[in-house]
Amino acid sequence: MKPTLLLLLAILPLTAHARSLTVDATNLPPGWQAEVQSDSCSRDGLICMGPAQITLRHGSFSQSFRSEQLAFHNNGLWPSDVQMGDFNFDGKSDLAIRNGNGGSYGSPSYDIYVQTQSGRFVKSRELTELASAYMGLFRIDPAHHTLSTESRDGCCFHIEEVWQIIPGRAPRKIAITTRDSRQGNGAYTEVITRRLVNGRWQQSVRRER
Repeated sequence: MKPTLLLLLAILPLTAHARSLTVDATNLPPGWQAEVQSDSCSRDGLICMGPAQITLRHGSFSQSFRSEQLAFHNNGLWPSDVQMGDFNFDGKSDLAIRNGNGGSYGSPSYDIYVQTQSGRFVKSRELTELASAYMGLFRIDPAHHTLSTESRDGCCFHIEEVWQIIPGRAPRKIAITTRDSRQGNGAYTEVITRRLVNGRWQQSVRRER
């Protein structure tokens, strides 16, 4: 049987008899609720894969968002697919919504919406890029107002980049650490760290065995 036909048969249960399913996001901060609804569900209503609408609520506040590629089942979402946090360190909760697997090596990608002074959420192009071009969602360091992204080249070369976040400004890269296990036939890992200090990059190199 041709591969194309096999693919069509595989997705047929999700498309030919699509039905709607609504679930709640359960891992949001106190007072926040999110409802996820999709019409791209299997005919038994157990699995949804495709476009979805996310409605975020807090008291009388309500705002809807769209993900072009969100997968979930009737028991709910993965906890990381819709999450909130202060991503730009302005004291207000922001929103991350999973949008497929567009990250490096097929890792999850996210759309990032920052909360404005009015309480509405607007999509951040810069933060969405940080959450989509690397390996999953960035890590948050509230103490230093930085976000960290990870990427790799094959199994043995890993990169961590640290970004300084100031509200209203573009993210600024302030540190890069590479870990290269290809050196010495794998006998050691070469760790190179570069930091931006007073406008100049400073570099240190060490070996780990």
